[in-house]
Amino acid sequence: MGIGYRRTAGGMAIGMAVAWLSCACAAAVDLRETATAFINDKDALEAILDEVGDDRSAMESHLADENLLQGDVEEFFKDRLTANLLRLKLKVDRKLMKKACRELGYEPWKLRKPSRPSWNLGQDASEYIDAWKAWKQYLKDVRDRIQDIEDALAGGDSQQLYDAVTAYFNTRRLRHEARLMWQSRLKAIKKQVGFKGTGSPEEPAGDTLAAVVTEYLADRDQWKNLSDTVDDDRGEIEANLGDDTALWNAVSQFFADRRLLQLKSRELAMDRKAMRKEFKERAGLSLKEKLMLKVGAALSAGSEDAEDEEGDLDEDANAGGGE
Repeated sequence: MGIGYRRTAGGMAIGMAVAWLSCACAAAVDLRETATAFINDKDALEAILDEVGDDRSAMESHLADENLLQGDVEEFFKDRLTANLLRLKLKVDRKLMKKACRELGYEPWKLRKPSRPSWNLGQDASEYIDAWKAWKQYLKDVRDRIQDIEDALAGGDSQQLYDAVTAYFNTRRLRHEARLMWQSRLKAIKKQVGFKGTGSPEEPAGDTLAAVVTEYLADRDQWKNLSDTVDDDRGEIEANLGDDTALWNAVSQFFADRRLLQLKSRELAMDRKAMRKEFKERAGLSLKEKLMLKVGAALSAGSEDAEDEEGDLDEDANAGGGE
């Protein structure tokens, strides 16, 4: 992170959030209290993510009415900011829950690093698929463990709550280990087929708020389609593990489509930047309102393929990680 960026309003906001997290984790905590906060913030994040989706739908419906569209865009960025602030709050909640569990005797195992790749394309591709499947299953398991925490809170049993929270952390750790494994094999098979990503994201061409919103919505539809394509490519890799030539072609196509998805993810970020610019120029925002837009943009940066179990606002693991 450069010096210039650290001096922006967004950079200072993130710094304050980190300091807040550190102070919160230094205080004595109660497991039930912080688990309750975690569930409440998780529910709030899910609700605001639904609002972000509604904001997109509203923008699409009001492209022909600049006044309504301007209000929709304002709500879109406000809700994205709220979502990212809630992500930070959830990090604090998890830190506090783990602290409370440690005080009750919980000690997670040392993180297991992935084994070395074999540098045999068939074997490394197979291990990538297995690790990816395990990671996806652990994503579902983590959500089940969250439900267990909710059930334990409702039941009022302290031991049940401790067991549920520690199981949640253990499952997250297993998921992270699976992630490290698929990232390791992803790098290995990428080198074996000699894939070199090329191309650059395209700047949004619109010069009105409606034009840049239209481009953002179109790019997001393309991003979703590309994400599905990458999933299909992964299926082709698995289907051709026994055929060296077909496997090579499937892996090469997977990386080519994945590169297109990465570029589209970057274009979405550029679209949002253009939307902010057009919105600020037309809305006559106050200094405080402009500052909040900068904070929202900064908190959105780096969220691609986040380690949180909640879904991201725009990007996913198909486009990030393992690079």
